[in-house]
Parts: sequence; structure tokens; C-alpha cells
Amino acid sequence: MHNLLNPDNRVMRLITKIADSVFLNLLWFVFSLPIVTAGAATTALFDVTLHMVNDEEGGIFRDFRKSFRSNLRSATNETKSYNAEISKLNERIASGPFAGMTQAQVDGYRKNLQDSLANYDKWSASYDRWKSGLQTS
Repeated sequence: MHNLLNPDNRVMRLITKIADSVFLNLLWFVFSLPIVTAGAATTALFDVTLHMVNDEEGGIFRDFRKSFRSNLRSATNETKSYNAEISKLNERIASGPFAGMTQAQVDGYRKNLQDSLANYDKWSASYDRWKSGLQTS
């Protein structure tokens, strides 16, 4: 029993790594609550995870906060630019070929397209039969 609770035991090291990972993910979640800081929080998460893998751990909270602060400005600017691009994309989708159409109109358009494709498949099959008949003659 004494050996099981030894901090250098493999089981205890595994439990410690799992607990550190859970704490690190909670930090990421809390620091990402304002959406604009999600980039800096993700950068800090990866930075601390890399330190954990390389056994360069100092303190999870201290390392996370240090990385978060050092990357906050650049990551926040990147996150803002990413969000601006996503909103532009959403506007382009909203003003696309189906903008202003009712669902019934979109369904009718889809049905006409499906019918056209079915007719094309029939035409293509008969063309292939005709072409194969020419080649055998």
C-alpha cells in the first residue's frame, strides 16, 4: 500500500498527468469565455501542453497565465480577423442564389434539378447503348 501512494509510482504519475490535463482544460474554458480571447487561450493551452510533454513543467496556472498574456494581443487580433471573415462569408451565403426565396421555391428548384439529372441519366444510358451498337457493327 505504501508503494502505491509513492509520488514516483507510475500510477500516481498517470493520475497527476490526468488531473493536470483536466485543470488545464478548465483554465482554457474559463479564459475562452469572452470569445475574442479564445485564440490566446488556445495558444496558452498548446504551450503548456508542450511543456508538459517535454517535462518542463513549472506550474500549470503560472505557465498558462504567462503564455496567455504574452499572446493576448496577437491572438486576439487574429481571432477578430477570423470572426470578420466568417461574418463576411455568412453574408455572402445569405445573399447567394437562394436569398429571398421561400422554402417552397427552394424545394421546387431542387425538384426540377433532380428531374433534370434523372433525365440526363436516361439520355446518357441510351446514348451509351447507341454508341456501343455502332462499335459492334
